[in-house]
Amino acid sequence: MTVTDVEKGSVLELLKPYPRRKKVLQVFCESEIYYLGKFGAFKTVVSKCRMGSMGQNSAILATEQALRKWNPRAILMVGIAFGKDGQKQNIGDVLVASQIISYEPQRVGENEEIIYRGSHPPSNTTLLNRFENVHDWKFKGIDDVPCKIRHGAILSGEKLVDEPEFKAKLFKQFPQAIGGEMEGTGLSSACMRVSKPWILVKSICDWADGKKHSKYQPLAARASASLVHHVLKQKTVLNGINQRSY
Repeated sequence: MTVTDVEKGSVLELLKPYPRRKKVLQVFCESEIYYLGKFGAFKTVVSKCRMGSMGQNSAILATEQALRKWNPRAILMVGIAFGKDGQKQNIGDVLVASQIISYEPQRVGENEEIIYRGSHPPSNTTLLNRFENVHDWKFKGIDDVPCKIRHGAILSGEKLVDEPEFKAKLFKQFPQAIGGEMEGTGLSSACMRVSKPWILVKSICDWADGKKHSKYQPLAARASASLVHHVLKQKTVLNGINQRSY
């Protein structure tokens, strides 16, 4: 599952046609377009949703439709995110979600005190294990600095965060988080409702510090797609994940 054209393009660059096919298959289904091919060792369906977890064709609805249509073994969301700390992280570092922290559900109490009430759903244990045990992946970021894989909680909400004070408040409330994005809540909600394994893998493209731009989005999108492709090249990597009908 991808969100932006840049994310989709980076995944499609690595998606190969099925054996005896010259091109990746394109399937039109209601409001969605799906791309079918081999990604690593696995038959894969690639889809693109709109930005955000809620709303028309957003992550939750696009994920639900993909689940009904294809009944995949697992769903992986691949793309770009904002980082937590430019002093300790680098553009291109890939964030692998151990859990999603939904920061939107809030209770506003006396003196405008905000109490966050969102859920913190964990990623699938088997998928997380596979990404925690990658040792031979290499991808060069800015100035050929090797990109790192970072595992931890990732913030998710409907806001396109690009304001230092708001960002600081989020990480003060959730110091365990390593970055943030907008679609993880929808992905996790749709998958958990039907007990479908999922994980979110997104690379840092900016710092949500008031200087947000698209300069590093292509690099970040390629980094996350590269890591997921590397993991899925191993034919036995999904052993332990049972195929469940939907």
